[in-house]
Amino acid sequence: MTDKKKRRKTIGLLVSAIIIVSAILAFSLNFLPPVEVSKFEAKELISLVGSLFFISLLVERFVEVFIADPNKRIKEKLEYQVELIEEDITAIRTQSDNGLLVSAHVFPEDAPIEPGDAGNLTKLYRLKESKTDTLEEYYNIRKNRILPIVYIIGLILSLFGIRILNDLIIDPLGGIQDILINIVDTVLTAAIIAGGSSGIHKIIKSIQRFTATGTA
Repeated sequence: MTDKKKRRKTIGLLVSAIIIVSAILAFSLNFLPPVEVSKFEAKELISLVGSLFFISLLVERFVEVFIADPNKRIKEKLEYQVELIEEDITAIRTQSDNGLLVSAHVFPEDAPIEPGDAGNLTKLYRLKESKTDTLEEYYNIRKNRILPIVYIIGLILSLFGIRILNDLIIDPLGGIQDILINIVDTVLTAAIIAGGSSGIHKIIKSIQRFTATGTA
């Protein structure tokens, strides 16, 4: 089973567990009354999510500095190779004479890269794809290794009061319902922070696209 399939299975089991627990709680507590949620403008929503984006950036920087990555040099080498390949692709496409940067490093002497050669251009595209895929694998290895640590950091921040649902609820109902909402809020905010700044950036882009569509 691949990592993606394992991840999907884990997420599916987690979502199923949350739904089952929620259903049991709703039934046992005789269906708690609905919570009134405030109506936010797009700018306010982006500002709210943007604060988590900034916090997530800080957490990522903290992890980068204090948690060593054993594959850092390998990733840097792959990133450099991809950069050289991209420059060579540009040089070949523009038939430039100063772009033979990759051939001496990744191709044998009997298969030189020549500007304007369509066959070599295809070879470079394939090489770039291979290097990028390998680099992505190393990124995923790193992400999976630090995910528990990042989630714990996000959980601690949430317990200290940095939560996303608090600003959405107009009038807390008190009692067990507030406790349940705070628990969900803590877990949800920690998960959003653990998802990284790129995931939060996607949320912001989605809000902007939704707003643009709604006002069009």
